[in-house]
Amino acid sequence: MGESIRFLEKEEFSRTVELAKLCFGDEDFDGEYFGRDILSNRVAVKERDGVILSMVHLSERCLHFSGGRSTDAIYILYVATRPEERHKGNMDEVMEFVFEQMRKEKRELTFLVPVDERIYRHLGFLYDWKFNEEERELLYADEGLDKCCAKLICGESFEKPEKITLKSPC
Repeated sequence: MGESIRFLEKEEFSRTVELAKLCFGDEDFDGEYFGRDILSNRVAVKERDGVILSMVHLSERCLHFSGGRSTDAIYILYVATRPEERHKGNMDEVMEFVFEQMRKEKRELTFLVPVDERIYRHLGFLYDWKFNEEERELLYADEGLDKCCAKLICGESFEKPEKITLKSPC
């Protein structure tokens, strides 16, 4: 089988629960996100011989800016790599795969909620802004986290969003 980087089919999404539990502990992985919301997302993985080494989940969000402008954006969540596979470039490869897809889709930007924003700087996540308590649930953000980091994909300059909503459509 070897190694591959690809998007999972929807019927394969349940395969990500094991890695999520391994990396994020005893959260409720049968709850709202993994139980229902995941089905509207995409999941990119790096696999070796059928084992998921690294994964990122991609979810549509709408960013609203001053002056009434809005844009569809990809929110990256559940960024995870097996502990024994960390610091080997696996996640960088998955992220580059995802960024290439976003370039093809002409996405303005992508964003995530980091535990530590320095982890993602080398990947181009250079623009930070704080989100509010109302947006925390929408982002599945852990208590204590309140900052988003963005990367321009096809956008020419960064503008801090005033509000984040679900895509429906933007």
